[in-house]
Amino acid sequence: SAISPILRVAALCAMICSSTCSAMVASNRKGGEHKTSCSNDEVIQPQVHTTTRRNFIAGASTAPIAALVLPEVASANNSKSRTKGYKLQHDEDEWGYMLSNSQYNVLRNGATERPHASVLEKEDEEGTYYCAACDSPLFESTAKFESNTGYPSFASSLRGVEIQIEDLKDPLVSTVGAELRCRKCGGHIGEVFFDGKNFVDTPAFTTGKRYRADGAALVFRPPDNSEEIYGNFPQMM
Repeated sequence: SAISPILRVAALCAMICSSTCSAMVASNRKGGEHKTSCSNDEVIQPQVHTTTRRNFIAGASTAPIAALVLPEVASANNSKSRTKGYKLQHDEDEWGYMLSNSQYNVLRNGATERPHASVLEKEDEEGTYYCAACDSPLFESTAKFESNTGYPSFASSLRGVEIQIEDLKDPLVSTVGAELRCRKCGGHIGEVFFDGKNFVDTPAFTTGKRYRADGAALVFRPPDNSEEIYGNFPQMM
């Protein structure tokens, strides 16, 4: 009859659809993406994710900054632990809860922001720059200068900054700088370059050094503590 071919085509389509849906479900399971099955009788439960303060913040104001973080630079990849030997210690899960995504990437992973990523690059008010992880004072505004590099730059640091130099003769020191860490918590702050003489009419010309900081590692406070500014926020264009 004329109906038989139609029924055969419909049955074939149903078989193909069923096979395709089963393959998709299997693929989703293997890839860790839990989605609803094609069957009306079976529902694959969504995957449960642990929510931390860092993950929560990452979905809000700090998300744009997280996308602006580059892989760690060579100077940040030295052998010394960021935990052992430092006064303030937390395990990485605790740091992950305490810090935003961009702060964690810089301070704990040694990442480097893209140029012009931080609101603190152009900050010119009087005050002090603190570690965003442990609140240790790192730089004074009197040492800050415009380096035109896209990063907060200073000619000198406070005692809270530790310079990591494993080998002064290492050519990487002159090209990518020596790593800067917070002396209290071991967090990555940035790098120091010994090219201060290139910045005429700035404090760096006197010290011969340029401390390049990642804004996400810093918090700025004026002398009266009236308004602190977190460096993991972007500049207002």
